[in-house]
Amino acid sequence: MVSADPTWWGRFPVALGGCLALSLGPLELWIQRRQREWYLTWRHGDDPVATACRLGTGSRPADTTDMQVTRHALGATADSVLIDVALTDRPMVLGLDTRLFLPPGQKATLYFSTPLSLRLSDGDGIPLTTIASVLPVETWFGASTIDGVLAYASRTKGRLELGELLLRRHRAVTAVTLHNRARDAMAVERIHVPMPSLALYVAQDDCTLWTNALTIERDAGGTTGRVAVGKGPPAAKMTRLTQAQVAPQTGVLHAVSALFT
Repeated sequence: MVSADPTWWGRFPVALGGCLALSLGPLELWIQRRQREWYLTWRHGDDPVATACRLGTGSRPADTTDMQVTRHALGATADSVLIDVALTDRPMVLGLDTRLFLPPGQKATLYFSTPLSLRLSDGDGIPLTTIASVLPVETWFGASTIDGVLAYASRTKGRLELGELLLRRHRAVTAVTLHNRARDAMAVERIHVPMPSLALYVAQDDCTLWTNALTIERDAGGTTGRVAVGKGPPAAKMTRLTQAQVAPQTGVLHAVSALFT
C-alpha cells in the first residue's frame, strides 16, 4: 500500500522479511529488514525536476546493477525504521542560470530550493546511514584555492516570486534577501548558502520544508559582504524539525568575489 501522506519522514513499521519502498524526487530507496541486518538498496534517477513522493511496502529489485547496496548488522533488528530529514552537511553554492544585477541601494529577495538528505536509523535509534536525495556535486568555495571550504554545487533560476518556485518534497526552500549599499550595480552569478548553519522547518499548512531566511548585504565600499542568518522560522505556523549543525556566524564579513561571483 502506498501512503498519500506528504510527510515521508518519521517512524515506519517494517515486518521481518518485509521491505519499505520510498520514491522521493530522483531517489528510489528500498529498506529491507532481516533478523539481524538492514539491507539498503538505492539509486538516483536522471530527472533533475522529479517530483515523486511515494512511500509504501514493496520488493527490492532483483537486478541491482548500477545501484548502491549496503548491509547494516545488528544483534537484532527492531520492528520499525526511522527516517529523519536533514540539510546537507556542507554549504551549497548555487549558480544562477542568468546573471542578476541589483542596482545601487536596492533590495531583492530570491527564493531557492536545495536538496535534502535522509538519515536512516533502526527503530531503536541505532544509526544506519545518510543518503542524499539528489546525487551531490562537489565544488570549492573561497577567495582562493587555499582559503575556502568544500561545498556542494547546484544550478538554479532564483525566483523573485515564491509562487513561481516549484515546490518539491525532497527540497527545502530558502529565502535570500540581497541588499546592495554600494554606489554601483551588484552582479550576482552565484550565492553561497551556509546549510550547516541553518535549521529546518516544516509548514503546518502544506508540509513544505523551509530553512532560516538569509540576508546578504554588500557594503557601501563594494568590497565586502555581510551575511546574517534569520532567527527562528521564516514565517508563521512553522515547526522546527532540526537544529543547525553548527552555530550561525551572523555578521561575518566575506570578500564580495567569494560571495557572489
